[in-house]
Amino acid sequence: MIPLLKKDFWMNFSYLLMTLAFIPIAYVLNLSSGFLYYGLVLGLIFNAFYYDNVSGINQYMVSLPIARQKVVTARYVFCLLFALTVFGYQFVLDRLAHAGLPYFAYEPMTEYTLLTRLCGVIILMAFSLPLYFAFSYMKAFMTQLISFAVFIGLVGLIGKFIDKLNVVWLIEFVSSILEVLFSYPFMIIVLFTVVISLLSLAISRKIFHRKDLMW
Repeated sequence: MIPLLKKDFWMNFSYLLMTLAFIPIAYVLNLSSGFLYYGLVLGLIFNAFYYDNVSGINQYMVSLPIARQKVVTARYVFCLLFALTVFGYQFVLDRLAHAGLPYFAYEPMTEYTLLTRLCGVIILMAFSLPLYFAFSYMKAFMTQLISFAVFIGLVGLIGKFIDKLNVVWLIEFVSSILEVLFSYPFMIIVLFTVVISLLSLAISRKIFHRKDLMW
């Protein structure tokens, strides 16, 4: 596992340096820290699989006595470590920005925003990684964008549909669910994130195990 993590680290070292250099600039430019965080982590996924595709590293890896499941698990762990590293770095910069940049427009990070932002990016990774294991990096990227757009559109349409029909029992049902979620937000968010992540890992392992990686 450690050699696989080192491989991912060195192959994405330039992206990590770019990320660490860009975040302070983004704060000076008064950019949204949340949007920045999601974008950088998703950018890492694209970058990692781009280099996999260009170098043909997976074709080489499967010729070694290394289980394919370990290759997949290492990529998940690496992405999580990157997300945590950027998260901690951004948290420190956020505190400094609110102390030294009076024009900074966004609210400082709280415990709730910290948890929701971290869980949110892990959920995005859980959705994205199986796509990159299943398709080439460009097809996966396009599928990812289309899926996000379709999901947002469906949520908006469903919301308008419910509001237009004014179905009392459905509105009450949705309200009761939201009430439960808001009553135990931390527990629900963490539990949902763990379940989605484990399901994503299992799917990626199955996809990569069956994938034809012949030259």
